[in-house]
This record gives sequence, structure tokens and C-alpha cells, in this order.
Amino acid sequence: PYNTHVLLLLDGRPLRDPVAAGLNSSVWASFPVDAVEQIEVVRGPGSVLYGSGAYSGVINIRTRGGALERQGRAAFTLGSWEAFGQEATVIHREGDSELLVSLQHFEDAGPDYSFTDYSDVDSTVAWRRESMGLLATARRGQVRGAFYLGDFRPYSLEGPTNSFLPVESWD
Repeated sequence: PYNTHVLLLLDGRPLRDPVAAGLNSSVWASFPVDAVEQIEVVRGPGSVLYGSGAYSGVINIRTRGGALERQGRAAFTLGSWEAFGQEATVIHREGDSELLVSLQHFEDAGPDYSFTDYSDVDSTVAWRRESMGLLATARRGQVRGAFYLGDFRPYSLEGPTNSFLPVESWD
């Protein structure tokens, strides 16, 4: 998930994590795919053109524009391991102004993991994963702005399904 050698761009502007500067796993897992028009990949060093983050390459995600005045789309996904996802995109265009808002959410229970803990208590837990992404872009004439918020919670144990905890007391 840490990739400090490939620069990620959103509509030609750097998309950087303010803490790690190369943590792109939330983008890969939660970016609203319906908002993508084109993905451009520049292989090899591009630091001269794009700055120090482009040591091994550049990936530019270009978002969609609206051909109609108003358009919208919604999609739902169901799958194994209680997988459920939804995505919605709305584009509004009026004159030389355009607004795109896209939201994506996905979660699944993952496989079950059975174990016996130190107190010989048998437990079964599920691996949970969840991702959410929100993208908003606005354009008026030649001025363009974008906002992206991604939240990715990779597979992690949800905790034991039984709540029995042995209690020991000393007098």
C-alpha cells in the first residue's frame, strides 16, 4: 500500500496522502469507478516533468464529463461472504459549468477464521473489509477543482462471536 515511487494524479493534479505521501490503498480500494473516464499510465521516471514522487511512473485518473445537461446512475452489487456494494454518480452541466459527484461504498464479511485462545475457548470470527469513496469535481470555464475522500478498512478480525470470557478471582 505504500508506494512513494509512482505519482498518482486526479485530472492532472497530484493526489497525495498528507501523512504518508504515498499511501494509495484507499484510492485503489474506494475510488468511485463510475466517475472514471480514462486512466493514463506513463511508465518510467517522470520526476523531471512531475516532481519527486514520479520516480517510477505516473498514473493519471481522468474523471468523466457530462454530454447531457443532467445525468445520473446508480448500481448495486451483491456477492459471496455477505458482499454488498452501492455506487451513485450525478453530473450536472449548465453552460460552461459542470459538477460531478460520485459516491462508492463496499463491504464484505470475508472468510471465517476459527481458533482456540489461551484459555482453551473455541471461537470463530469473520474477516471484515469496508471501503467508502466520495469524489466531487467542479469546473467553470478554465478553472477546475476536485475533492476526494477515501476510507479503506482492509480485512481485519471483527472479534469473537461468543462473549464468554473466563474470570479468575483471587482472595
